[in-house]
Amino acid sequence: MASRSEVEVSAKPLRSSPSWQLWRTKQGEAEQVMYHVYILASLKDPTRIYIGRTTDLHKQLQEHNSGQSQFTKSYTPWRFETYISFSKEHLAVAFERYLKAGSGHAFLKKRLLPTISETEKLNRIK
Repeated sequence: MASRSEVEVSAKPLRSSPSWQLWRTKQGEAEQVMYHVYILASLKDPTRIYIGRTTDLHKQLQEHNSGQSQFTKSYTPWRFETYISFSKEHLAVAFERYLKAGSGHAFLKKRLLPTISETEKLNRIK
């Protein structure tokens, strides 16, 4: 199967349901669109993180590192700390909102990014 970058994708989903999006490639193969919630950490300041959502992780990281995002250009370069993939867009949207909320931020620091939390504690002691 050819990778997504090697084939042209049609504009019409195979199924009409927005929660299950399959796309037909030029070769007639079908692939599922995945929705990723990602967490970036700044290489300039490892305590700086950014939470976002995309269907193309590599393109999104390039955009952040090239300064195309006004929210992340001050702390370039960035690297992926982690990402979670969903087959349904509404679940990715809900999870991104949760991580950006107070209780989600606590979950993020305790369960997904404990090394960054430790770095923040050490920086406060200095």
